[in-house]
Amino acid sequence: MPLNSANTKHSLPGKPPKLCNIDLLRGLATIAILVWHYQHFYYPMAGEPPTGWTPDQQPMFASLKWLYLKGDWAVKFFWILSGFIFFHVYAQRQAISAREFFVNRFSRLYPLHFVTLCLVAVLQIFSLELFGHFQIYSENNLYHFFLNLFFASHWGLQSGFSFNAPIWSISVEVLAYTVFFGYLKGVGISLLSSVVWLVLSLIVYTVDPGSIAECLVLFPLGGCVHEAGEFVRKRWGAVANAVCASGVTIAIAALLLSPQALSATAVQCLLFPALIWFASALDGINVSSGRIGVTLGHLTYASYLIHIPLQIITLIALDGLIGSRSVVNSTFFLFGFVGSVLALAWLTYSFIERPAQSFFRRNLAYAKETPS
Repeated sequence: MPLNSANTKHSLPGKPPKLCNIDLLRGLATIAILVWHYQHFYYPMAGEPPTGWTPDQQPMFASLKWLYLKGDWAVKFFWILSGFIFFHVYAQRQAISAREFFVNRFSRLYPLHFVTLCLVAVLQIFSLELFGHFQIYSENNLYHFFLNLFFASHWGLQSGFSFNAPIWSISVEVLAYTVFFGYLKGVGISLLSSVVWLVLSLIVYTVDPGSIAECLVLFPLGGCVHEAGEFVRKRWGAVANAVCASGVTIAIAALLLSPQALSATAVQCLLFPALIWFASALDGINVSSGRIGVTLGHLTYASYLIHIPLQIITLIALDGLIGSRSVVNSTFFLFGFVGSVLALAWLTYSFIERPAQSFFRRNLAYAKETPS
């Protein structure tokens, strides 16, 4: 989820295509998270579900039912997608140094995380002073602040969700990045090695299931999808790859039409990988979302991190100035919320994310090592 754009410049024959459709999927998955988190507008205070409230009271529930009820599945989609993109990007950069790899990740993730963490901390203090309670998430203390500060908010050390809580999935994914770098330098990217990593992760998950172990399964699953697609593309061409991806996706979708086959595991481990393969294969034959996909992909990380601060600000305003939250039941408010997040994400990407990323990469990644 929090990756650079899936696109890389490939000018040499036989290189993988740009993945505009993958960027589009990233953006759509983020919108799913926004709809899933719309329920926060109904929480009277942090960690306290509203009395007598049911999800069907949210606007456009009939049309958006799946997102309102299952939108959190998008996190699992992001983990698979991240694995796919990492394999796509680093298959051509396997000689990358640990320093550059770390700076790339730090510059991409940390600046906006730090800014939004501090912003939420201030907003929660303000809410506590004004209303006597926090908004949305309750574990907003110094201990959890330091866990968040070091991307450790979901390493099993936490008491619950805290501050800008969606960062939890990035907290887990950071560990997958570390494993990936060891894998990259240790055995190198290939279809066989990705399958081995997946099998080993599945064994670990059966012994000790949890978010970290699950991410370490889904991340290499995305890598396997990438390598399988590359195997087909390099041997039989981009059209054959698109045909295979289309056939697999249609077959899985048809299978899941049966209520007996439809489950979280089936969607996350079968349909999600198939959709990613299908989207990337279409890019390979120039059936692409183009600039639209790339633009939406750019907004993904910012949307993910700024929507909670925006919700807290909105809740403080509704409770403190208006004294009612009835407006959140309207379709207009729902679209206004999603639209505001995307607009702010564009500003954030343009004036915080991209400049900070360039600054850190310019001053850290390629700086000459100084003598010790």
